[in-house]
Amino acid sequence: MGEKIVLHRDGNGRIVEVSMEDVDLASVSGTCSAILLRAAAEALREYIHVAVDQPSDERLSVDRSDVHLDREIDAILETLNIGLRLVEKEYPSELAISEVEDVGIKV
Repeated sequence: MGEKIVLHRDGNGRIVEVSMEDVDLASVSGTCSAILLRAAAEALREYIHVAVDQPSDERLSVDRSDVHLDREIDAILETLNIGLRLVEKEYPSELAISEVEDVGIKV
């Protein structure tokens, strides 16, 4: 198993970035994961109107500076997390998901 997805959380436990590492986009698990990532990015952009940095189908990071949108952003990103976990459960030999807490300076 070489396909890995990393959920990056801030010091408050909120997802701020999702990155796919060595994910084969031609595999079923890779294709499903990439589609879920794109769907979350589109929902954040089009529905909530927050800045999303998505330089490729394999990574997205979210501007979490507007605290008034925390619940909405969390709902979309935690739904993404659940979807990715379901893909991982369905294809355990192909995909692994891990979470890391990004240490940063709080302002």
